[in-house]
Amino acid sequence: MTSADNTPSTVLLVDDHPAVRHSLTIVLSAQGYRVTGEADTYKDALALIDSNRFDIAIVDLTLREGSGLTLIADLKLRHIPSLVYSMHESQSIVTRVLE
Repeated sequence: MTSADNTPSTVLLVDDHPAVRHSLTIVLSAQGYRVTGEADTYKDALALIDSNRFDIAIVDLTLREGSGLTLIADLKLRHIPSLVYSMHESQSIVTRVLE
């Protein structure tokens, strides 16, 4: 919930539904996190990552433009941990996320 210097952890939310991002922001803020970036596409998320510092990214797999799976790989390269959520129940999707 907090960084080493006692500031709230910063979160990037990536989901193509504004209502979902808004709801997650409310829940996370109540738990002491700071949502400092929101994106609805892969491209917008990359732009935010390149110009901001995030402690974690919460990523939906299904985006309006681009792939959450590709974004997760890019986050890993930039040493940003990600929490993934999705409506997909397929074991193959879960395996791909974990890889």
